[in-house]
Amino acid sequence: MTDAYLQIRKIQFRGPNNKLAEVALSSGVSVICGASDTGKSFLSESIDYMLGGGDLRPIPELVGYAEIDLELSSSEGGYWRVTRSISGGDFTLVDLNDGASSFVLKQKHSHGKTDNLSGFLLDQIGLLNKRILKSSLKGTTVSLSFRHLTRLVIVQE
Repeated sequence: MTDAYLQIRKIQFRGPNNKLAEVALSSGVSVICGASDTGKSFLSESIDYMLGGGDLRPIPELVGYAEIDLELSSSEGGYWRVTRSISGGDFTLVDLNDGASSFVLKQKHSHGKTDNLSGFLLDQIGLLNKRILKSSLKGTTVSLSFRHLTRLVIVQE
């Protein structure tokens, strides 16, 4: 087991003409609370989307934005920005420690490879190439993907 971890530092919605909306997060556990219909659930869905989830639910407030950035830091000193189009597709990863390295990461998980978002993130926390039990009755396993972990850390209501 590893002691390495990732932290979400910021989620940012960007559009043309410098249209920008962002939420910065501090170290530790973040709890988003507020009145009904203020965007808490959508924020959670957006973080899930940026960690490899499926389509982003269209809401009127999203009009005018084209991309989402998610900034992540690791316990090992890594600091990255992951960018994805609101319409979906692959991710662009920028290493914010050097500001120059930029890579395209595929959306689809591929066991043992770091050319996809899931594999890259699993590698950062020392869980690349791991498998999890699919059926104890049959003794079958499946590749651990980062999607397995997101449902443990993004909790809605």
